[in-house]
Amino acid sequence: MKLSGYISVTETNSPNTNGFSPLLAPVAPDADRSYTYRLNFDDTLTPTMLFHFGAGLLYFNHPVYTPPSTFDAEAATAAAQGYGGAPGGKSFAPFQANTYMPSFAGLNGTGFPNGGLALGTGFFAPAPGPSGFDESDLKDIKPTANTSMTWVHGNHTFKAGADMVLEGFPQQSSIRAFGEYTFSGQQTENPAEYNVPGIVFGSGFSYASFLLGQTNAVEDSAINDSRLGNHTWGAFIQDSWKVSRRLTLELGLRWDYATLLEEQYGRMSDADFQGVNPALASAEYPGGRAGSIVYGATNGGKPLSDSYPFSLGPHIGVAYQITPKTVFRAGGSIAYSSSPDNAFLSYSVANFYTIGSPGSFLPATQMSSGNPLTGSLAPTFPEYNQYPFPSTATGCGLKSNLPCVPPTEPFITIEKSSGRLPRIFQWSIGFQQEIMRNLVVDANYVGNRGAWFTAPLMDTQAFNGLTQNMLSHLTTEGPGGGGLYGASSNMAFTNSADFALLSQEISNPAVINRFPALANPSNVYPGFPSTETLAQALRAYPQWFGVPPFLGPPQGDTWYDSLQIKMTKRYSHGLTAQVAYTWSKSLTNAANSNTSYLTPDDPIINDPYNVPTQKQLSGFDQPQVLVISFSYTTPKVQSFGESGAGKAANWLVRDWTIGGVLKYASGALIATPSSNNCLFAVMGLGNGVPPCGGSNNGVSVFGGTDPLENYVSGKPCLSINPNSHFDPTTTLALNPAAWSNQSTATFGDAAPYYSDCRWQRQPAESLSLGRSFHIKEKVQLLIQAQFFNVFNRVQYPMPTVETSTTAATFGNPFPGSQSPAPGVNAALNGGYGFVNTLAGNLANPRSGQLVARFTF
Repeated sequence: MKLSGYISVTETNSPNTNGFSPLLAPVAPDADRSYTYRLNFDDTLTPTMLFHFGAGLLYFNHPVYTPPSTFDAEAATAAAQGYGGAPGGKSFAPFQANTYMPSFAGLNGTGFPNGGLALGTGFFAPAPGPSGFDESDLKDIKPTANTSMTWVHGNHTFKAGADMVLEGFPQQSSIRAFGEYTFSGQQTENPAEYNVPGIVFGSGFSYASFLLGQTNAVEDSAINDSRLGNHTWGAFIQDSWKVSRRLTLELGLRWDYATLLEEQYGRMSDADFQGVNPALASAEYPGGRAGSIVYGATNGGKPLSDSYPFSLGPHIGVAYQITPKTVFRAGGSIAYSSSPDNAFLSYSVANFYTIGSPGSFLPATQMSSGNPLTGSLAPTFPEYNQYPFPSTATGCGLKSNLPCVPPTEPFITIEKSSGRLPRIFQWSIGFQQEIMRNLVVDANYVGNRGAWFTAPLMDTQAFNGLTQNMLSHLTTEGPGGGGLYGASSNMAFTNSADFALLSQEISNPAVINRFPALANPSNVYPGFPSTETLAQALRAYPQWFGVPPFLGPPQGDTWYDSLQIKMTKRYSHGLTAQVAYTWSKSLTNAANSNTSYLTPDDPIINDPYNVPTQKQLSGFDQPQVLVISFSYTTPKVQSFGESGAGKAANWLVRDWTIGGVLKYASGALIATPSSNNCLFAVMGLGNGVPPCGGSNNGVSVFGGTDPLENYVSGKPCLSINPNSHFDPTTTLALNPAAWSNQSTATFGDAAPYYSDCRWQRQPAESLSLGRSFHIKEKVQLLIQAQFFNVFNRVQYPMPTVETSTTAATFGNPFPGSQSPAPGVNAALNGGYGFVNTLAGNLANPRSGQLVARFTF
């Protein structure tokens, strides 16, 4: 009988800073805590039967608490004195989390020219006030347990067992409850520039909009206390059968079951594309429009997704000793991965409202007024109404007198079958040969096929985009089979006049001439803004933009085939060494991991409505990889003898360890450039290349791109040999002649990646030198010097891949890439294929560190 345990505690502390006054804009210190507890019980029930039971708990706490800010008090005083508003003063309404300074985004401007505050860009960029997922207390509480029974009976070794993981993410969150302001140059742009051909850079300046207190958008949420979690269960039985002295069989079967993430009390929402929202009834849609919100608590007791109970994975393996020095091995198995992960869902379970600009050049709110959602309009948690259309919302921005309800989107859509566990069918066949004593060579073919990975990029319904099929049936999709909004003709993306019209506001006379019913915007739904575009009105769900498909359909497939050769020098005479070479090919269609949000090398989707074209090289594909590792420990020298001098000499030379890991691999794939024909922006599938604009939460946000360009056969994608010596300050690395931009608004014909279009090989070479000091039995001190990039090889970052052309293209007066103009000291500062080495960007010079490790 044996009882053992394990405890691990990790603490992370950092004060952090953002460069602003700690009274006005304090920052949250890091104070992460991670605790791991484990208890194991083992007992030999009989001489041939062993029982094991283990249980553990992982507790991780990530508190992000900012000290109180003086912002609200100072803002209220300024508002009362009339700053930022009409003379006579205004009343400042604080947000629900009123001890924190609101978050400000967009102050640095985007595009050219830049200006304002240099705060970076993106959701995680530094900014005054909380940003991203600040102001929350996230926990990960994970109880685990496993048990097994092993029985040796004759030539059989039977084993059966089960395991369990219960994962919970309780969180108290003020995210967005402190108010998130976004500024743009639109509010300070000259209205006379609107839709004027040839004006590429508008006169607006986002920092000027901030100084005037004119917001472009405000996000607000209630303070919430949510509890997301899921359960994972597994059971297995297996037999290791020694059929004969030379032949061994491994047989087994495993069952896995997991639930998808859900909120304990049903407070997580889901976009219901089939559910009808009666509040959206209009003359065109008298019963209301499809597209409502459902919650776990309002779904009739049914879960938002279905778990799959039949994840059975058999496995078989065989080992046969052909000769005393030659062994044949083969095997195959079906295994199941975990369910789609958290993907930051627990941070944003509560409904949040986005108050956008009611029209071109108009502010969403006046900052001096503070929170636009107060009183009966204040968000609550939970809130089971027809979000995002609260019954009390009567105006754009909710503080203006404009009678409109702008489209927005629910936070998430959960595909009904997304709870199906990803499956991997893997197999191998190979031989092992002993060349000489302590030297063994293995050669194997290893392959696998993956299926049912979550694939948000294939959830075309969630993107809520326009399609050519929809435009081709406008004359029959209205009431009684008539024209939609009175349309008398259909449209086509490839028609330049139609393409331009889709981007016009529905109040434009040209739009009303084509769609007479849009003279009354409420024919789309009551309160539909007249400033929205025709493309938005024609969407299947015009009340929404794209809906984030975090938990998409299980349609992601992967393919992997490889030849793997390994030579192992077992430990003898102080030397251990291994050489491994892999020749492989890795493909995917829409998945590289169990989520597609904020992950590296997401697949590139050129045409989301053409599934066969989505099969592509994985962004992780490296066809050739060579890894050499070795370790040599100096032995005791017998010839030194046992005299005092001999012992001293032995003490000096023995127990030194020299080791190294050298990795050489094919270069990373370079993506095909995307077109700047604005097709995705007009279709509502992505943000588009500036100045296309476009809606949020499209294909490009979740790992796709804009339509790819066309491939020019016979042209190399690189203008230089990336593994040679070249000057990135004067040379663009990519060849624009390898691609051609579309002359119409169509998808390109290129593949996302080409195997011969790769960046430089970047070896990883590390060496170490150390000495072990044996103090007494089981007690030793290791002092080691570790060196990285020991040969100081120059490694350049990936070249910039934008649109290959520097000229204006169809539907877009703005080039996809800057002209290769010299910058500081005549060095390039942009262009298609620009390699940014400014200030040592992504440099990896030779480095070293000294490590001391005490073990007992």
